[in-house]
Amino acid sequence: MSNRFHGKKRYLQVLLDPNRAELLDQLAAKRDVRSTALVREIVYEFLEQVIDADAYDNARAKDNVLWAETVRNRVEGRRKAKAQREQQQAPEKQSGLDWSGLFDRLKNRHQTR
Repeated sequence: MSNRFHGKKRYLQVLLDPNRAELLDQLAAKRDVRSTALVREIVYEFLEQVIDADAYDNARAKDNVLWAETVRNRVEGRRKAKAQREQQQAPEKQSGLDWSGLFDRLKNRHQTR
């Protein structure tokens, strides 16, 4: 069993024979998805068919909660990063001084002398 994770999702490695892997790639291309996304969809559909409906629905609901949490964390992280970038790009706003157009004013002042 794999203990490798990407965030909260678990990596699984699947080795396919080359000719059938090509069939998978062709099918994925027809559906305009990556082969890995198609395999994930096939696995989920299979599990839904063979696992007790309550157990599967419970697992899906828990996964949906984790996904919503992941999205919230991403949005919050991007919001913080944007605020930090804006803070770093505008030091003149922090000092209370208006630095906008300073170089133009200095240039004009120098040219009029």
